[in-house]
Amino acid sequence: MPFDIKPLLKCNSPCLTCLDTDPDWCTSCWGPGSKGKQKNTFLQTTASSSTCKQSCDDGYTTDGNIEHFFKKDKPTEIDATKTYYRCVDCDLPCETCWGQGKYENTLKAYDYGKKGDKERCRTCSATFNFLVKSEEKCFVTCSAGYFEKKVGLYPDYGECGVCKKPCSTCRKCKTGKKGDENCLKRKDKQDPSSFFCLSCDQ
Repeated sequence: MPFDIKPLLKCNSPCLTCLDTDPDWCTSCWGPGSKGKQKNTFLQTTASSSTCKQSCDDGYTTDGNIEHFFKKDKPTEIDATKTYYRCVDCDLPCETCWGQGKYENTLKAYDYGKKGDKERCRTCSATFNFLVKSEEKCFVTCSAGYFEKKVGLYPDYGECGVCKKPCSTCRKCKTGKKGDENCLKRKDKQDPSSFFCLSCDQ
């Protein structure tokens, strides 16, 4: 028997398990391994492929979906070396969202995701192109309670600012050497309980 012949594995790397009909279509991943060196611990499935990656691609998140295998000799104990994450789509308004499994400088740690991350937008899709950073949400337009942020004289069509209370609608003040003297608020005649800022400083 020739020495250069290697046994044929059922699934191709990096899959742990795969479809019977396709050795490259992963249905689970190996996990970090006993020494934590295995990095392809994120299972991402699309219409055309299913493979194990080092993190979820843009547009995907774990959303806290952690998959476990149990030890063969101790069926009630989780085998941490074979724990992996399952990537799912971010919600429609988001182009990217939290929980991709990447290192985050703002967190000083890896963001492995938690439940609800698919709704927490980092950047917005082409249709829902106004981001409210403080709320991590994207909108088609800046509706009541928000205003379009401006850069100089031009709107920044990528972000909404939040009106300060007690305003329910507002616009950003013009800035100048003396500031904006027209930043006023008044009660709306139709709804006295509601305040509308003619302009507000953000």
